[in-house]
Amino acid sequence: MGKLGILDAVDAAPGEYLFSMDMGLQNVVDAIDPKTRL
Repeated sequence: MGKLGILDAVDAAPGEYLFSMDMGLQNVVDAIDPKTRL
């Protein structure tokens, strides 16, 4: 879990980003773009 309470899922073999999930512990990030991950 990252500092903001957002979990990132990454495929272990290729290291490819899959998705992010907000655990509801923050109100700083509104959305995460899957292409840029920002």
